[in-house]
Amino acid sequence: MLDISCNSPATTCTDTLTIVGSVRCVSATVSLSSDGTILAVGAYKHDDGRGTVRVYKYSLNSWDQLGNDMDGLSSSDEQGISVSLSNDGSVLAVGAQKYDNYTGTVRVYQYAAESWGQIGEDIEGSNEGNRHGYSISLSNNGLKLAIGAFGYSNNKGTIRIYQYVSESWSKLGDDIDGLEINDYQGISVS
Repeated sequence: MLDISCNSPATTCTDTLTIVGSVRCVSATVSLSSDGTILAVGAYKHDDGRGTVRVYKYSLNSWDQLGNDMDGLSSSDEQGISVSLSNDGSVLAVGAQKYDNYTGTVRVYQYAAESWGQIGEDIEGSNEGNRHGYSISLSNNGLKLAIGAFGYSNNKGTIRIYQYVSESWSKLGDDIDGLEINDYQGISVS
């Protein structure tokens, strides 16, 4: 069991993983590569709610940060509210549910040349209050992405599926909407 607690500037987790920096979060979101050697950690309360994501690689009995921090762009974005890694850990999707007055957005990054760079454009929600990106699930190869937006249409909620083609994220099919007000469909996807 991996226990992550982020209440101090340097938090040791299970005596092996040390998160360094001012992380301040209520809880962290995590995603693990299929072989268990790459770990993404979202700290959505970092920097007064801007949020950040850090990725670690396990090697030689140690967890070391892999590449750069992926910080939210604006205060209160809550970048890192959700994270999802591809099987090999080279592609990472990150949700920022409070971006643009709770419209929400998802950013996808790829690890290359020792840093994380965004691939494609931000995948933004359609309306304020949607909380697009509160939950996300990336396919094994990192080319398809399910995004939950539980605040959509008076909290009926919705799920949208995207595919990465020709350096862009394109929506696949129709939204998968909740049926009634306060269904909160999309609060969790897998």
